Amino acid sequence: MSIRLLMSVLVAGVHYGVDGATLSLSEALEADLVAQGKAVWVTRPFMRDDSFAHSIAHDRLAVPRNRLLRTLPAQLLVPYDSDDVANFTSSLWPSCTLAQDITRVVPATGLPSVKLTVVGGEVRNNELRWFNHQPFTLGNDDVLLLLVYCEQSISTGWVYIRLRSGTVGNEADFRTVGQSTGYMRQGWNVIVLKNTEVVAGGSEYGNTNATSSNSYNAWTAGGAGLSESATFRSTTILIGGVGGVNWNIGGLFKAPSGWCKAAIMFGVDDAFRSFYEIGLPIIEAHGFRVTFNITPKLMDDPTYMSMQHVRDVLSRGHEVWGHSLTHPDFTVATVEEQARQFSQSQSFWRANGIPSAARFFAWPQNKYNDETITSARTAGIRLARAAAGVHFQSWLPRLGGLCLPSLQMEQSNPWLVDATLNGVCLRGQSCITYMHDTVDGGSGIDSYPGANKHYADHLRRWCQLVAAHVKAGRAECFTVSQYFRACGIDPELDDVTA
Repeated sequence: MSIRLLMSVLVAGVHYGVDGATLSLSEALEADLVAQGKAVWVTRPFMRDDSFAHSIAHDRLAVPRNRLLRTLPAQLLVPYDSDDVANFTSSLWPSCTLAQDITRVVPATGLPSVKLTVVGGEVRNNELRWFNHQPFTLGNDDVLLLLVYCEQSISTGWVYIRLRSGTVGNEADFRTVGQSTGYMRQGWNVIVLKNTEVVAGGSEYGNTNATSSNSYNAWTAGGAGLSESATFRSTTILIGGVGGVNWNIGGLFKAPSGWCKAAIMFGVDDAFRSFYEIGLPIIEAHGFRVTFNITPKLMDDPTYMSMQHVRDVLSRGHEVWGHSLTHPDFTVATVEEQARQFSQSQSFWRANGIPSAARFFAWPQNKYNDETITSARTAGIRLARAAAGVHFQSWLPRLGGLCLPSLQMEQSNPWLVDATLNGVCLRGQSCITYMHDTVDGGSGIDSYPGANKHYADHLRRWCQLVAAHVKAGRAECFTVSQYFRACGIDPELDDVTA
């Protein structure tokens, strides 16, 4: 048997400090390092046939598993059943259409999705309706999960879920909750909404119970409203504000509180020296690790981390990703320039013995499109972080590996970051965060020090919030590649780029 290290480790008093080193150790030590996400199998354990129990034990070591997902979401509503029979009705505005899409199957079911074609300029709600369906209820902290596919990122629209207790579907009393399309990315999205959400206002400070800063997440009532514990027999999905952008709807699911352990991934873009000196020790004090997204051209500037600093953070168990050669906007660069940005930065990182930064990438300025994704795939990039979408989930973790959502921590009202992190942990979601320049102080200040800057005391508060969820068993912290391995995916071997 043998393993490949993903970080430096101390094994039986011996320090192995080379990222990518291949080792042959005892069976127990290798299995332990793989289970901790510190290594991956090169040669998996040999399956002996002299003992059935022994074989089963080894098989559990060799077969990846998603250790974050505790309960599979239950299917509530899908557009088509296994016989391709439509389960829904609709209400559409003129020139908008619905059609079965057998080319874009639902990731959770393998069944066809339904494609909503929205005429340009149409911003009114188009509706998919499931009336008199199998009744369901929601526990106080249960979550609804809605699968939707967006052909392109758009910030101006919305998706709502409307629940009624009646079977006709036009009853005056209902509950509605939604999501802004600004919280969605190109491709498949799993919208996760808690049965009880607490939304913090844009000028609200210190609300430690808030679970969102997105006003669409607030449950609203129609008529006399319905209680959180009502029995629901009719459901409508409303999509509006998206003129000219087509959507696919995959279905509605539910899961109980604690269905999935949340994942928080702290990250930093451009690697400011201030973060290395002030911010990093705050995160390390909680035992958390960071994903650094670094541009080589900045490393000679004393404002940023040098190669010596990069090697130091690697030795401390952190992760380094590429961030291009010169930090351009890829969406306005030629295909040839995109290729150069990838190839020359990859050569730099490989020459310096840091192969992770040649395989994993964060889009400069968070800008990407179909063309740049193709360039990344051609360059052999295995994972790429963007911004659109904010958070994702571990139920279907292979979705959109080249445009991973993220949360920028530097917001004019820093308490909105608290609300987002708290909601992610309570809903069982996954969130990659990123930040830039750490400024000392910040206690008692309810604003940020400026664009792409955050206060050390605010970072300390965010770490304490996440640490409380970790202690309660609701969350874990990872580097980004470690997260995928916790989901049972080796991003170096398994394709997550589709």
